Amino acid sequence: MKPYVMSGFRDFPPPHGRILVPLGSRPAALAGLEMYAACRPRALRVQRLVSTAVRIFGAWTVPGRRGTWSPGMSVDDWEQIRDDLRQQVGSFDSFPVFRPSQEEGAGFGLLLMNGERRLGYAKFRAGISTRLESEAEAQALAASIASEIFQVARPISFRTVAGWSYLLMEPLPSGGHRPALDAPISEVIEGVQQALTALPRPEGTPGDWVPMHGDLTPWNVRRLPDRNLGLLDWENAGWAPQGADFLLWDATRAMLLGSSPARARELDEAREFWLDRLEQSAADGKQPSDSLRRALVAILTLS
Repeated sequence: MKPYVMSGFRDFPPPHGRILVPLGSRPAALAGLEMYAACRPRALRVQRLVSTAVRIFGAWTVPGRRGTWSPGMSVDDWEQIRDDLRQQVGSFDSFPVFRPSQEEGAGFGLLLMNGERRLGYAKFRAGISTRLESEAEAQALAASIASEIFQVARPISFRTVAGWSYLLMEPLPSGGHRPALDAPISEVIEGVQQALTALPRPEGTPGDWVPMHGDLTPWNVRRLPDRNLGLLDWENAGWAPQGADFLLWDATRAMLLGSSPARARELDEAREFWLDRLEQSAADGKQPSDSLRRALVAILTLS
């Protein structure tokens, strides 16, 4: 079967960025740039600079390699998925693309747009993805609470079509976002635990373990344009020792800032939990990337 291929994208950030920015219009290009979860000061400056250039001069100013994109499916399969999406959010004419790293497995994300309107964000995984289904459940629980601390994109649907699973959710508000390094993380974690109390507890889970977000990092805890906090990416939500979410946040924040992580003895079980997870991820060839894994292992070992 003929593979589905689209042209007119640029990789961002160059040279091999994980965001494919469409060049067909200013709104689509700006939306693509906003999908980049920049954390370090230099990356944030570059993101702002390029966004300003796009607003003034147009989408052609996006740096990076111009190329094509294929989701790894046939034209017939894509048309079936496209029609299914349109039944839920309406017609869309462009979409910036998020490409996970090789370590994260086969999949992609699409921000569906019609002109300037952002209709929804669809996260895809090849095959029948129980992990994506679990993310949909956790995200729905988190979105259902009236939290004054953070916001969560409301899931619209979880479906399997043409051999692909996808989670369709509401889009983030336009205007960009940045890492919330000053977030009241203890209150955020308390809110997460309250939101996920109904999350299924796997058999054999220790009785003192608590619900966790599972990827509470600066690239997923974002300051939105209205100054509220947004929590992204609930794919790793589950159960873990008390302090697991805090320890991952503290370690990744320390990695970005070059500061010292927490050294509390009561976090020893959570520390071992993450070291075991990182070791298993390396054995499985899955997320996180090798460079991030090495940095986290070094920080967690020193903690």
